[in-house]
Formats: sequence, C-alpha cells, structure tokens
Amino acid sequence: MLTTRATAGPSGGLGTDTRTLALNVLAATGFKRSTRFQSAQEAQSEDPRSYAQSLKTVMLNTFLIMLIPPSVLKFPIFPSWCRRAGEAVEDFKQHMLNMFNTEKTLLDQGKPGTGTLMSSFVRESTVDPKSNKTVLTLDEILGNIYVINFAGHDTTAGSLTYVLFLLAAYPNIQEWIAEEIRTVFPNPDRDTWDYKEAFPRLKRCLALETVRLYPPILALPKSVAPQSTSLRLPESNRTIVLPKGTVVLPSLLAAQTHPKYWPDEPTTWNPRRWIETPNPTDATTSTPEDHLAGEEIMEPRAGSYFPWSAGVQNCAGRKFAQVEIVAAMAAWFREYRVRPVREDGEDFEKAQARILESTNDSYQLLVMQMRDPDSAKFVWERVE
Repeated sequence: MLTTRATAGPSGGLGTDTRTLALNVLAATGFKRSTRFQSAQEAQSEDPRSYAQSLKTVMLNTFLIMLIPPSVLKFPIFPSWCRRAGEAVEDFKQHMLNMFNTEKTLLDQGKPGTGTLMSSFVRESTVDPKSNKTVLTLDEILGNIYVINFAGHDTTAGSLTYVLFLLAAYPNIQEWIAEEIRTVFPNPDRDTWDYKEAFPRLKRCLALETVRLYPPILALPKSVAPQSTSLRLPESNRTIVLPKGTVVLPSLLAAQTHPKYWPDEPTTWNPRRWIETPNPTDATTSTPEDHLAGEEIMEPRAGSYFPWSAGVQNCAGRKFAQVEIVAAMAAWFREYRVRPVREDGEDFEKAQARILESTNDSYQLLVMQMRDPDSAKFVWERVE
C-alpha cells in the first residue's frame, strides 16, 4: 500500500485502500493466501471471480447479502452490481470448499496441514469415534469463516482509515509516533525488524485514542440475567429495578467521553493522554531509548473504556487488530508522512478543518464508518 500510494502522488481512495489492506492481512494470516496490494484502478483488471476479488465483493455488500438471499440477487431483475454480489458469495464459498478439501486430504494423509485457520476447522470437523464430541458441520465452518472475515475486515479497516485521516490533520502527532518507531527500529530495512520483540514497545502506535472517539460499534447489546436486578445510582441516590430479560444498550461514546472519567477535553483526539511516564529520567542524561522504555500505557477507569467489550466475552480479535494496526503504523511512518492535499486558496488550518469534518461525518451501518472516506485527497511524502 505504501509503495503504491507514495508513487501515485495526490490521490483519494484511502478508505478503499485500508479495506484492501485489511483483507490482504486476513487472507495471508488466516489462509496463507498472500496477495499483492492493488490500487482500486489495478483491481478493476483482476478476475472478479478470484479469491481476493470475490471476498472483497462479499465484504463490501454484507448488508445487502444479509437482507436478500444470494440466489435471489442473481435474478435478472436486479442491477449488475447486485447480481455480482450474489455470484461472489458462491465464488467465495467455492474457494473455501476447495481449501477445506485440500486441507482435509493433507490431514487424512497424516500430514501436518498448512497451519491456517482452515486447519483448525478441519480438525474440529473430524469425528473422533472414541468420544461423543460434537464436531463442526461444513455449513458451520463456512459461517465461522465469514464471521471472522467480516469482523476482522470492517472493524480494522475502519479504524485504520480514521487513524490516517486524524494523523493527516495533526502532523505533530505523526512526528510523536515516528519518534517512537525510529527509536525502536533504527534500521529502516523492514527485513531486519524483529516485530515480535518490538510490538510491546510500540505503545504510541496502538490507536487507543482513535477507537475511544471512533469505536467500531456505538453500543454493546446486553441483557439482564434470568432474575431481576436492582441497580443503585449513587449520584441521584436512587435505586432502579431492571426486570429479567431486559435488553440494555450501553453507549460506548457516552462512557468514553464522559467528563467524569475523561476530564481533560474528553471529545478532543489526543493520543498523548494514553502515555504516562511514572518515573521520568533526567532529560539531560537519558537517551531516547531510556525515555521510551519508561513510558507506560494509562489504565482507564473500569467501565469507562470498552471498544472491544470487556470481561470474559470481550472481542476475541482484539490482539489481532492491535498487532495489525501497530505493524501498519510502523511500516508507514518510519520513513513517510501523510499530508492532506490543499484545495485552491486553502491554508493548512482550513485543510485540517475540512479533513476533520470528513472524519466526523460518520454513521453506523454494521460498524462505525465515515460517510465518504474516498473523497479527500492525500499525499505521502518521504522524510529523511
């Protein structure tokens, strides 16, 4: 993505690029389908029935596919893009079936398999005659694969888009993040990076502030236990009774911007709030490595921050998403900076306001997303 963007000059389509990146990461890590990054223009020339393109089409039309059965979408009465969505579901299913059969053949032959998610699913579908263990059916496996792709695609792609828009609007934060990346990775050659060792040290890259103000979902559906529950409200000295089975939708944004828990400009995007230095060293004698090593991530008050939910039912993909975002940030901002392309007569302040307006023009369909992330133009500049 970076190579494509850096050579393209001023261009839009950032939302499309982050979706492509997220899908490529899922394909490579989950199914060992390594795919070269393609711009939106390049993708138009690829076979629409390929693994990558069929998956992309399914993900882009998830809401439509949930409403109308894919077999119905292929009827001639629907426009071509709807028919293509229906065909993509069948194409992607066939790709998954081929992978399933290949994996099953390897395991039946006593071979270790590919070590992908499909390997795990095939093992869970194999009947053990010595036990009564419930196994996954083929339909359940395909359903799980779809959920994993959807959950790992839309949420991470959306967060990456918000991150890039916000960093373009706040170049000082880009430099702050780049300082950490360059300290952790003094050598720009990514082939020499030990990412497993470096990940815990890249605290500024975690995008914790972005998902505080722009969480993937706006509410967490919960329900009251089988028994009615009394809830005391200490601030008003009241007690309310929640009948059993009551559906409760806690607002993430209300909790994550509440002045009681976030007293320092709660609605302002400020990633620095997450970094604490409990034992600051002497600035005249400490090295950048010493300073960064002393930084710790601020622990928010319980119940005030849960973009990945909380407790035993928190998001299973949290670590995967964080690893992906941190890896992308390190690759992007070790040597490059993203800038908004100014329109005629704009100074930086006006360009910044326009980018932030686009960022805040968001809504939730299945996940929180910008209304038109592809319209704003950006340029990637290499720095020394």
